[in-house]
Amino acid sequence: MSTEDGTELAELVWVESPFYGSMSRADTEYAFSCMRECLSRGEVGLHPGIVFGPLFVRKRVLGTKAGLLWVTSAQKMAIYMDHGVGSTVGYTVLVGFARGIPIKIRFLQETPERRRKAERVLEAWSRTATPERMAALTSAVDEDDPTADAQHDLLAEELTKVSLAEFAGPS
Repeated sequence: MSTEDGTELAELVWVESPFYGSMSRADTEYAFSCMRECLSRGEVGLHPGIVFGPLFVRKRVLGTKAGLLWVTSAQKMAIYMDHGVGSTVGYTVLVGFARGIPIKIRFLQETPERRRKAERVLEAWSRTATPERMAALTSAVDEDDPTADAQHDLLAEELTKVSLAEFAGPS
């Protein structure tokens, strides 16, 4: 399949960018820009915050289940960090690591400083993404465990702290 300009669409890509819980117009426009950038690379990007966002606000477990089902089809994750990192991004990265999906950190406007900081965040995430932690969370979600939301929140909070510390640190 190809786009109107003849670009071949070859990969399904999970696209992430921070929403910070607001789904504001600026966040939504940025997410769409990230998906357009994927198309320019020949990728079919899906941003779960756009597709499943309303579910995450009201029923996090249902939104997580939908995202986990879709992510098994993705061939890559593209994490856009122009606006920093957020807890949902960190959680999604853990899912990618647990499922063996390659993760690419991208910027619509990249600078050497941003690239260095992003690489540090990726290293911190890889130290956090243990198979045991992901198995416990995935099991809770799969079994409709009433503690799944709390487990998700705790893991997301830890990842946010690690991510923000690495991203805010010196170049």
